[in-house]
Amino acid sequence: MSLKVLAVVHEAYPGAPSAALDVCRFMSVRLKAEFKFILLRGGPIKDDFESVGEVLVLRNASSRVTGLRSGLAFLRDRLAVAGLCARWRPSVLYLSSILSVLASPVLRPLGLPAVLHVYELDAYYPLVERRMNAFKSWPKLYLATSEAVCRHLTEKIGVEPSKVALAYGAIDAERVLRLAGETPAENLRAGWDALVGGAGRDWRRKGVDLWLKAAAAIRARMPGKKIRFVWIGEIPEEDRARLLAEAGETGDSVRFLGFLANPYPFYAQFDVFLMTSREDPLPLVVMESLLLEKPVLCFEGRGGSPEVVRSDAGASVPFPDTERMAGEAARFLSDAAARTAAGKTGRRRVLETHEAAVLAKTVRSALEGAAR
Repeated sequence: MSLKVLAVVHEAYPGAPSAALDVCRFMSVRLKAEFKFILLRGGPIKDDFESVGEVLVLRNASSRVTGLRSGLAFLRDRLAVAGLCARWRPSVLYLSSILSVLASPVLRPLGLPAVLHVYELDAYYPLVERRMNAFKSWPKLYLATSEAVCRHLTEKIGVEPSKVALAYGAIDAERVLRLAGETPAENLRAGWDALVGGAGRDWRRKGVDLWLKAAAAIRARMPGKKIRFVWIGEIPEEDRARLLAEAGETGDSVRFLGFLANPYPFYAQFDVFLMTSREDPLPLVVMESLLLEKPVLCFEGRGGSPEVVRSDAGASVPFPDTERMAGEAARFLSDAAARTAAGKTGRRRVLETHEAAVLAKTVRSALEGAAR
């Protein structure tokens, strides 16, 4: 019998929302699940959600009433969601991130059991502070994307351990490999001995400043090599200029490519990837880089990256020791055999543990259990 799931996603943008969509799509196609989506706000991949199921975009994403206009929007959202449920009769709510809890005043009155998939650590909790009562009392089960998130939920947020289950973050490996095979718009390697990558949209949390420090330290360790450093992700121009000036970077050895609809052909050109986040539950780009056989260097104690990278698909160093990170990067850049071995290990691990099909089965089982 097909399971009817009302999935709640905070926005239709690449990143965590697209990862949630990958899991829902797999369940829809292969695991007898039907989906309809509530988006707190739209975005460039809204059509992708509509290819899996009907989409309703809320008018008042925060469900906060501060005046007549927001109050009317809230009432319209309540009526629209209630009408959808009366017509379709879903069995369970799948809250795809903690930001989904913002819509609890609209969704909780439906009386549906809820499963909350938690991809976040400290940085995002201030955004849901006014809904923390709902966060702690509403979900029947919490799925944590990494062991770091499990610990955060139980030890810091105070969620009952029996209500928390590990559901490792995952990517659609088939899709990433297909897109990585497309011809890139630019050959970043031309004229350079090596490429070192970085990525992220929330540049403060992703540690672009630390990435630039690591870049300078790598160059200092390898003076005879022409090494280019490439960051993929949207960073405002004024912030780029300031970051480069503070780091003393000139010339074209550092490139900021901005947002790319398909970044994978560029990831495939990297030799190593530096994950310099100050906090990251389990970054998709880490799994994507490992799948593309790129060693990943990350910081210890900053989230879930070390759980995937371990000691054999790259290296983890104490935070915020960019000199140690540079030393590990120089080791891989100087040793093709070590890069190859780490790359193959990382790819195998992603396919075995962090593939969307694996996660989809875990989520499907959790949703079915909550619906009983």
